[in-house]
Amino acid sequence: MSKSLQIFLVMLFGILWIILVAITGWLPYIISFTIVGIILLVLSIRHFDYVRHPKAFIQNELGGVQLLRGKVDAALPHFEKAIKLNPDSAWAYHNRAFVYFGKEKYAEALDDYNRAISIKPDFTKAYAWRGAVYVKQKRLEDALADTDKASQLKPRNLWAAIIRAAAFTESKKYEEAIIAYQTAIRLRPRFVLTFIELGICCSRKGDFAQAEAAYSHALKLPSKKLIKALIYNNRGYMFVMKGEYEKAFADLDQATRLNPKLHSVASSRAEAYFLLGKYEEALTEFTKSAELKPNNKFAIAGQAISQYKLGNLDEAKGLWQQLIEQDSRYKQVETLEDDFHCTPALLDGARKVVALIN
Repeated sequence: MSKSLQIFLVMLFGILWIILVAITGWLPYIISFTIVGIILLVLSIRHFDYVRHPKAFIQNELGGVQLLRGKVDAALPHFEKAIKLNPDSAWAYHNRAFVYFGKEKYAEALDDYNRAISIKPDFTKAYAWRGAVYVKQKRLEDALADTDKASQLKPRNLWAAIIRAAAFTESKKYEEAIIAYQTAIRLRPRFVLTFIELGICCSRKGDFAQAEAAYSHALKLPSKKLIKALIYNNRGYMFVMKGEYEKAFADLDQATRLNPKLHSVASSRAEAYFLLGKYEEALTEFTKSAELKPNNKFAIAGQAISQYKLGNLDEAKGLWQQLIEQDSRYKQVETLEDDFHCTPALLDGARKVVALIN
């Protein structure tokens, strides 16, 4: 139950109590409880948007329900209506920003988080999640500043610790990241996403033993099928990086059984085939990944590199030019590594494709 809903119920209880004592004629208590009820009502009207803007509150809550159901696209119109009905709702801006973040529209998410914070300067969650946007935008110092602010506003802040760790991971400050993840684990020892992120950090560090331990522990924790699919995919990709392909394909197959629509599984399998020199199979899997997630930059890059390896140079150039039109940063090969941390063999292939264009 949200804090705002709890306060609303307290307010409602106060009003009902006033009615009760009035009906029963319990005179000695009427005045005192009336005063309490009025105070609760005034505080609620002053501090909570749902009392002054009930329609906006309802739209915001409906959007939250859709988010909990995993229906991101269905949630967005509700948050937009909430903002239209109440342009000063910090929560509505925060929630719409969260949708934009999930849709990888980071500029739009940043605008909404900025708006939420301008309305509510002590908005802890908005600071933490704006930090997450900064991580995606590679503005890592800004990310650390926001997670520090979130922790100051609310000590023992789980998401601030996780997002701070992610910023350290992107900065390749792996020891600091691991310390931050350990802090998050102490705050909530059975939160599965912390172990997933820790596994990613350890994999990038090259500490595959610790990465495998983190992923294996995550699999023991209760989670939904979609989350377990993600864990198997990540552990499978870690095995790809280690060159343990039998284990990799076993985990990736399990991920596919749990979630056939997870595009990253196809990409992981494609990179494994690429490293094995099976370029036709790699191209097939990269193409599948692109179909599962349109405008998937990694999948488009993988298709281009696979076409190059197959000797289809015009197709390779066309695909990479498509990638540049989508994101001009891909004129530089290093962008592929910054965004996806792929294997050296794939990066080497990317350099050769870019050389064709330049």
